[in-house]
Amino acid sequence: MLYSILFITSLVLCDAALSPRKVIVDVDGGVDDYQALVILMNADKLKIIKIEAILCTKGNTELVHVENNILRLLEAASRTDIPVYSGSYKQIMPIDGGTQRYYGIDGFGDLKHEKQPNRKLLKKVISPTYVFDLLKKYPKQISLVLLGPQTNNAIGFRIYKEYAKYLKEMYIMGGNIRNTEPEFNILVDPEAAEIVFSTTECPIFLLPFETCQETTITNGELLNMTDIISNPVWNLMMKAEAKLMAERPDDPKDKWVSCDPVAALAYLSPKKTIKVLTKRKVSVKLDEPNRGSLIVDNPTTNNSINIIEQIDWNYFMKSFKTSFADICKCGIFRRCVVQNVL
Repeated sequence: MLYSILFITSLVLCDAALSPRKVIVDVDGGVDDYQALVILMNADKLKIIKIEAILCTKGNTELVHVENNILRLLEAASRTDIPVYSGSYKQIMPIDGGTQRYYGIDGFGDLKHEKQPNRKLLKKVISPTYVFDLLKKYPKQISLVLLGPQTNNAIGFRIYKEYAKYLKEMYIMGGNIRNTEPEFNILVDPEAAEIVFSTTECPIFLLPFETCQETTITNGELLNMTDIISNPVWNLMMKAEAKLMAERPDDPKDKWVSCDPVAALAYLSPKKTIKVLTKRKVSVKLDEPNRGSLIVDNPTTNNSINIIEQIDWNYFMKSFKTSFADICKCGIFRRCVVQNVL
């Protein structure tokens, strides 16, 4: 009898330890968002995490293109079971040039597609409402990974008084901490970023653009991966990357800087991804000059934000390759092995 009780107890504890972490991902639809989602979707397939929803917001491109790019990825990966919600079509205080064109007009290299994605897959509830309902259902259990402007998130904070206290943590890509040059995600909606930084009650992990610029990976290394990876998800992404590199034009020896997949992996595996993490007080400059830049170590700021200052690039590249190589494979039997790697 005692052995039976111990065995059942061990099974319960094991199941609890392996329970997938819940996450909501907020994206603005560029090639880098696509790469981040592949990393997270592969972990979701292996039951390491559970993507509760993907939220769309204007940023890299207009909202309709953001939605199409995400739906196209889910179709390519046969993961249309992941719910996609529409979000803000404009920032809180829109500015001229508030849409980035780095990844093309549509955010994905302006490729020619044989057909449009199935837009009927978009959920009808607006994203802040859905997020709050889910946070209430699972208080302190859901992480947010935010890869674009903070508009959707800020609206949630302003609509729902208890929004902040239900969050577990946030991983945010955006800003610069060593210079006054504004970074795009913060620049296009600084009011939203300031609302998030000043209102939240949960830990924030911030990945600045400067950290991503220290990458050791080159464009040539990314292009050469086509020799070892081939599936619908990878091929679509590389078609966009190769077209954009040719149009800029980028040298194969130049650094390949893609921030969003780094933020995704930092959430997924912080101990192995993040080499240097510091705590700083951070606010957002809302006036000129340098509107949208971060004010670091501001004594009047009460928050304490975790700044991701250094990344293990070897680990990142290994995980990036594995995620794209495995995203279209079936089964969850590699779960324990992958958890050891991640």
